[in-house]
Amino acid sequence: MKQLISLFLLSFCIFTIACSYRTSDPGKSQPAAKQGALDLSNWDFDKDSIVTLDGEWEFYWNQLLDPDDFSLGNQHKRTGYIALPGGWNNFILNGKKLPGVGYATIRLIMRQQDDGIIKSLQIGNPFSAHRFLSYRLWFNGKLLSERNEISKSNNPKIIFRERNIPLAESGKIENEIVIQVSNYYYKSGGFCDSILYGQHDRI
Repeated sequence: MKQLISLFLLSFCIFTIACSYRTSDPGKSQPAAKQGALDLSNWDFDKDSIVTLDGEWEFYWNQLLDPDDFSLGNQHKRTGYIALPGGWNNFILNGKKLPGVGYATIRLIMRQQDDGIIKSLQIGNPFSAHRFLSYRLWFNGKLLSERNEISKSNNPKIIFRERNIPLAESGKIENEIVIQVSNYYYKSGGFCDSILYGQHDRI
């Protein structure tokens, strides 16, 4: 009998912990990015937990831009908006679908409330988690994650490099995410998994 009671208490504790680390409240729909902006001002990161940064990101085809390019106020020709997660293969430009190979920059402006909660990003796998694909990601001007060497050439130098710097900051009311990505080895280019954002200890 004591063993059954102990087993029940252990199961209850595991269930409680698992629920406390859910990605989000299943009863609350997550906001989606629209035209390069994601409004999280009504998202409670303590109660609602982790959010996916899905939706429409700014898309700059055949351009490798970094945060300085945007902060200097330069006017860059935006190709349009691309849905993440997803590839650029289905993007129509001048009446034709883009090829899977190539390079681009994607960008998102994310607004949130000033709640003082320390947050982090978790990067999902780019299209194919294979080491050949290359990308660089900045959060508020800080290079946070990169894989291999970004290239404009269809014969890039593969250096099998990967670096991830943990993000742990409260963030600003307005935050910027800039990602460069290049692909010359796979039929799809882009990100197939969601990028997660939420409390640092839960990420």
